[in-house]
Amino acid sequence: MASAEKPSSEAEHGTEPDDEDPVFATVFPPSSKLDAYGMAFDDMAVFENAGHSREHIGMLATYGFVNFRGMRTLLTGIAARLRPRRGGEGEKEQQLPLAQALSGARFLDLGSGDGRAVIGAAVLVPTLAEAAGVELSVSRNDLALRNRARLPEHLRAVVRFEQCDIMHVEPARIGATEIVWLANLRFPDETVEAINTWLEENCAVEVDAVIATLRECHFSRPHTQWTEQVSMSWNPAGWPVFCYHLPARNPSTA
Repeated sequence: MASAEKPSSEAEHGTEPDDEDPVFATVFPPSSKLDAYGMAFDDMAVFENAGHSREHIGMLATYGFVNFRGMRTLLTGIAARLRPRRGGEGEKEQQLPLAQALSGARFLDLGSGDGRAVIGAAVLVPTLAEAAGVELSVSRNDLALRNRARLPEHLRAVVRFEQCDIMHVEPARIGATEIVWLANLRFPDETVEAINTWLEENCAVEVDAVIATLRECHFSRPHTQWTEQVSMSWNPAGWPVFCYHLPARNPSTA
């Protein structure tokens, strides 16, 4: 029960790629790009204690990230679907700036690593109600917390990190989140399927939501889908991100 839409482009929505925001560049200088690639030895036990087999840990721990330009592209495309601005009769449809279009929305990164995507989202949309990430790796989550500490106070108030397994996120939380990002390109197939089933059951309950992921989801719920070409650490020219817009099951009246 899906309908397909054309991918968005930054040009369509009135933004163009430019240099990283100074705040983001201060937190993530070029020298930081390799910081999250390694894992502390103790993290092996953390993954095993969460129920992941030893042969899958390397796949789950493979690290790559969406860069700042890519996050702008992704959020611009999401905003156009999640909260479109309609022009009046005879007027051309125009998209609001990100800070207006996504004001009050919640962003959740499932597997947030060093916090780069979460912090990028908060810098691009400081009006978010929350930009949060969950990460099973203790060492990577500790790194994300250190990066958060380098943010200005008004952004620290938006950004939140938690060390836990993706599947341990409270269903009520995922059901009230408008934007879910999942960089799962190297996850084992069975893990991808388990997370997709979990998302099918729990996302977009109180609010309409967009799920953006590096692996395809086969939602049976009504949804629209499109693919964004997003700049990533391993392919700055663009990598396909599968996006799914799901209407809320039980829209909140609050």
